[in-house]
Amino acid sequence: MTKKKIEQTEQLIIEGTVEKNKVPTLPAGKEADLKDTQNKISEGQINMFESDAGDAIIDVSVARERLKEAIESDKPKKKKKSIITNLIFLIINIAVLGFIINACLKEANGVPLLDIIKEQGDRMWWLLGGVVLFAIIFFADTMIFYCLIKRSTGKKKFLTAYKVSSVGKYFDAITPFSVGGQPSQILNLTRAGISPGVATSIPIIKLIIYNIVYTIIILLFYIVGIPFLSGVSPLNGLLLTLLKIFAFIGIIFTALSSLIFILIGSGKIVGRSLVRWIVKVGYQLRIVKDYRKSYNKIMKTVLEYQSSISYLRKNKATLFACIFFALIEVLSYFAIPFTVVMAFTASYPTSVSSALLLLLICITKFIICQMAAVVVPLPGGTGMMEFSFIAMFGVYSMIGSTNIVWGLLAWRFLTYYFTIVQGFIVSTIDSISRMAKTRKENKKQLASDSTNIA
Repeated sequence: MTKKKIEQTEQLIIEGTVEKNKVPTLPAGKEADLKDTQNKISEGQINMFESDAGDAIIDVSVARERLKEAIESDKPKKKKKSIITNLIFLIINIAVLGFIINACLKEANGVPLLDIIKEQGDRMWWLLGGVVLFAIIFFADTMIFYCLIKRSTGKKKFLTAYKVSSVGKYFDAITPFSVGGQPSQILNLTRAGISPGVATSIPIIKLIIYNIVYTIIILLFYIVGIPFLSGVSPLNGLLLTLLKIFAFIGIIFTALSSLIFILIGSGKIVGRSLVRWIVKVGYQLRIVKDYRKSYNKIMKTVLEYQSSISYLRKNKATLFACIFFALIEVLSYFAIPFTVVMAFTASYPTSVSSALLLLLICITKFIICQMAAVVVPLPGGTGMMEFSFIAMFGVYSMIGSTNIVWGLLAWRFLTYYFTIVQGFIVSTIDSISRMAKTRKENKKQLASDSTNIA
């Protein structure tokens, strides 16, 4: 195998590294193993080779496009712009939370947290249960990635799965409509040595499984739990009705999205026909400006979903394992408000049946909060989440007006801000580690060049 052959191989480059234009070279007088060279993925470059087609879950051309998009989003200029935008949204989020907390404190006559802790006593230990649920959520999410990585590569990469999970959730939390998670997951998977054809598929497969489980759970609890909800006053009843309407719209939107993607992924003819109809309707309504461009873009998503669903059909054991962990993740997430209510409530349940009923009500109310926030484009449903939580939980028999501000703060940290803090820490450590590695490689390269010159 000659050096010229290697130079002809297509490469996708990550900006900001010294290996940007460097081509792999063969040792003098020896034949290198092209397969090893092609499959090697470093910080400086991600190689796309036709031999990857054998390992890829989705079509290599589609994987290449997805990987290019992820690399483009990681370029210094776009990354800087993205960071500034994310910081603005985060500041808005914190400002809204601060305003609501300040208003609630004034309403509750500024009752200090220490007084509430003394009054609630041992009940405050329930917040530790919320922290445990937070840990279970990330463990379950990590295990989904772990199962998919192990099945597709044969390698056990738990730490990689954890990093991909935490960084993905972090970028989902700080970007509008949760659009930042997948590109970061793809890049982290490729940097971990997983082939691009697999790395671009795993986040999509995980998203399909999670969305289906998530949609089924919210539909079940909404149908079963709604009859147990009632307003304690005319004003509270009006707020509850409005939130139910917003939540119903959110549920319909979520369910239709999942259904459409299942239909798209179920078959080539159905998928293409449905996409063609959606784009035509959008074009006629002047929502879509460029018909061909929009059609091609959506068709890439169709191919991704069709390949991913086909992969899941062939790997049923992995599918069931991922569904199991997705169930644990979703149920743990929706159970967090129950631990907050148990910590701050004034009327403690006296029996197992009453506790289970309270759990059902808390999950149903949280689902209403979650679905009502779907209509808000800000990250984390800022504003609507806080408002709906106060309306749903700040009434008698739940948390109450006196403790609601601290309940809101505990709930928001357990379900949102802890995710940001954890993801930021993991992302920062990873960035520092990669910078140190790059500098080390730079020094070795300079030393090697100096030796060759001498």
